Amino acid sequence: MALVPGLSIAENIMLDRLAEPGMTFRWSRVRQLAREALAQLDVALDVRRSIDSCTLAEKQQILLARALSHHCRFLILDEPTAPLDQHESERLFAVVRRLQHQGIGVVFISHRIHELKAICDTLTVLRDGRLIESGPMAPLSGEQIVEKMLGHELSDIFPPPPPHGEEVLLQVDGLHDEALLQDISLRLRKGNFGIAGLAGAGKTELCKALFGASKSRVQRGELNGQPWRPRDPADSVGRGPALVPEERRKEGIFIEEPIAMNRRSAPITAFALEPVRPSAGGAGRRR
Repeated sequence: MALVPGLSIAENIMLDRLAEPGMTFRWSRVRQLAREALAQLDVALDVRRSIDSCTLAEKQQILLARALSHHCRFLILDEPTAPLDQHESERLFAVVRRLQHQGIGVVFISHRIHELKAICDTLTVLRDGRLIESGPMAPLSGEQIVEKMLGHELSDIFPPPPPHGEEVLLQVDGLHDEALLQDISLRLRKGNFGIAGLAGAGKTELCKALFGASKSRVQRGELNGQPWRPRDPADSVGRGPALVPEERRKEGIFIEEPIAMNRRSAPITAFALEPVRPSAGGAGRRR
């Protein structure tokens, strides 16, 4: 189900059918079929665009459009709303309801209980790989569903959160990036800090700019009371900030490497014997 970098939206939607032996399509027909698949989701995208230019939410919609292009009778959606905002999720729910009315079976996997309550007729609960319960959704409350998932009551699971301190950990004034952010100022104290907005509003860009993963400039910045400017991810890791990126498979892990290597990859200086320095000829070599 993966998307192929470098191909267009149309090619990614029609990828399976283009790969069928003996199948030939005119490109105009490929684009038309791709638009029809997206139209089922009430999504309008330029199918000639490269998949590399799409947001994470758009990529999720493209994957779903690919599945619908097969005229499937049974559809499994595994955490489909994870990268979507509330408005995009509601549009997806409308699509799921239309599919249900058309007689298509849908398995909707989600950890968001309110989503299950909103669109599911029956509920199946698994715990440790075993079937716990399966039955009608309507009579169950959200709390009952969570208790079945956990295997015990919810009372006193979470201790009361500590009071937020007054100490400012991170202060930024006049943050700009090269594309979207303009004159952003914030104060981050101990505790949780929420950033809300629709897709494309700048949430991801703000996090990347603060981490030094994108080019930015600030008028004034402080980290733990010391002057600070986001330079690059290596500098951020050395000074304390960390980032769990939106597209973790693409930007957060080395997918072909073992878990141990991924765990060691951020604090690289903790196990590197000596740095890699450029040789006289310009190529890197290990000293």
